[in-house]
Amino acid sequence: MMTSNLIALTLLAAPLPVEDEVPPMVLPFATTGVEDWAPTEERPRHVIHVTIDGRVLAGGEELKSDEALDAALKKIAASMQRAPLFEGGPEGPAEPLLVRADIVADFDHVRRILERGAAQRITTYHLAVGDASKARLDDTGCLATSRAPQQYLPLSLPANASGQEGPDPTVLTASVVEQGNKLEPTRLEAKPWSGKAGTRYRRDLETRVLSYGSGEFATNDRNGFVQRLNGLRRVLSARPVQLALGDGVSVAEAIHLIDTLRGLGAQDIRLR
Repeated sequence: MMTSNLIALTLLAAPLPVEDEVPPMVLPFATTGVEDWAPTEERPRHVIHVTIDGRVLAGGEELKSDEALDAALKKIAASMQRAPLFEGGPEGPAEPLLVRADIVADFDHVRRILERGAAQRITTYHLAVGDASKARLDDTGCLATSRAPQQYLPLSLPANASGQEGPDPTVLTASVVEQGNKLEPTRLEAKPWSGKAGTRYRRDLETRVLSYGSGEFATNDRNGFVQRLNGLRRVLSARPVQLALGDGVSVAEAIHLIDTLRGLGAQDIRLR
């Protein structure tokens, strides 16, 4: 049974517009991303940003509360073209909302946007990602920032809130065991790494530990978990996949799992 707190990810074919002046950030990388395109008057871009330090921005303004985010989402939804949400259903926003999040931001911020966007009947989302084949370093040896997304991962929320019957989902989990040592690299274009309290830091991957699970199988080895998923390829492509991400899982780590599942043929991925 699909419930309202599940976010379903399905394959879409819509292109991604690009906006001019947006906060520079390092985007997570994916191998199954869809190429972007430039915005037009007929197809404007609707976008919300999540910065490295967890700030949520839209239209050049910081959305500091749930009420502010709800107001921004309501305004975005009202500006979108409308169409029936499902056959025989009511009309709702028919354009995608791009969520553009820094690679080391907490994925919780993205999930919050999607969940509150669903209340405005926004059902189509694009997660901005970088093309792994085009990754480049800046003069400090850090991943270079980008102002325009190179690609996106398409997501779709279930438009029919009553849900639908179907096979039980395959449940996969990921949670943070050890945060890892903090690093403070300097970016040439944006330097939000240190200074103010609460600022996010990049973590040393050698000391950061996540736990992954599938049924009774559990491991702290990401590569071992991917091998496990490889063995479940036929199941993943035939059944819904429920991805339970714990607090503190980064955008990069969430995108890696979603990207891996897409690469293995999963077409119904739900986040809770």
